[in-house]
Amino acid sequence: MADLGADRLEISLLGELALRRARETLALPASRKTRALLVYLLLAGVPQRRERLCEVFFDIPDDPRAALRWSLTKIRGLLGDRADLLSTSGDTVALDAEGFALDTDRLRREPARAEVALALESPLAGLDLPALESYSAWLGVE
Repeated sequence: MADLGADRLEISLLGELALRRARETLALPASRKTRALLVYLLLAGVPQRRERLCEVFFDIPDDPRAALRWSLTKIRGLLGDRADLLSTSGDTVALDAEGFALDTDRLRREPARAEVALALESPLAGLDLPALESYSAWLGVE
């Protein structure tokens, strides 16, 4: 039987966002909104309506849906052979969290380590987007 964990992408949410496949660090999209969208979808745990994603991330462009499609294309490219983790069916978008190993999950299992890690690293550092009020409110809760 294959090791299901071997295909998982590793994502670091403590400190600067980082994504690794087989211990190789992947180049993240240049767009902070796209990186923030990746994390938002990952942590949401349930499909998100495109309309809601446009309100949260792309209320400024002339064509928010086109901006969302562009970001989703970048995320799909980043996932490579695991692009199936990103589901875009109908009017919803979802990211299958089962395909990811999060550093924060490991820390939940090791509370003593979590305290030290949180003292050294800010969660979701560099993903703040102050101009986006809904996203900033969500980020403050996460």
